[in-house]
Amino acid sequence: MTRPLEFALIPSIFNVTLTSPNTEFSQVLPIGTSRFLIHIRNAAANIKVAYVAGESGTNFITVLGGEKYEEQMIFSETNNAITLYFQTPNALSPIVEIVAWTTRPRF
Repeated sequence: MTRPLEFALIPSIFNVTLTSPNTEFSQVLPIGTSRFLIHIRNAAANIKVAYVAGESGTNFITVLGGEKYEEQMIFSETNNAITLYFQTPNALSPIVEIVAWTTRPRF
């Protein structure tokens, strides 16, 4: 009898401090990331999140301080790493907390 294929979720934690306002910072997530969650540690600071380098000031998603943003069910046909780009409009040096989950088959 064959068992259905199951997947184990493996978390990785990253903290990115945005030390300068209106400056782009980045974080590469592990290859095989299938889900991630972003939380802003400083409740008074907002951040901008983009998926393309150079666009965190023009084409972005705003995450309010103290709030979270997450993406689930991420699939990559090329198995490339995902890079997130951040910036903040203020000088509060927010810390972007990221949890990225990768999956691997569990037999």
